[in-house]
Amino acid sequence: MKQISVVKIVYPGERVIFDIKIEGSTREEILENTFAAFNHGSGKEHETLKGRPGCRSMSKNDLVQVDGVWFQCESFGWKEVTEEYVNEIDSEVRRHPLYKEHGAWFALSDVMYQKRK
Repeated sequence: MKQISVVKIVYPGERVIFDIKIEGSTREEILENTFAAFNHGSGKEHETLKGRPGCRSMSKNDLVQVDGVWFQCESFGWKEVTEEYVNEIDSEVRRHPLYKEHGAWFALSDVMYQKRK
């Protein structure tokens, strides 16, 4: 049975937080529908994304909360993470040397590269 969940989307370091409603039967379906809703060209873009010119699509390492549980977007699928992890990543991105010069997305990519080494 389909349900509607309030989903929180966080682009680390960008101070961009979206609270939107997404429909799905399972948490996995809600996450996949969220990914489609926040990707330009998916054909399923959410009104919030359409209404924000210049807003980037969701990508690897972005964070989503569904029913109080946090997930990080992976190359394929999602990884469950803690709220402490979400706060840590956001803080690290804002302190990263690339943040001011090149922006949050580049800083996030390097923060995650360093964590996975």
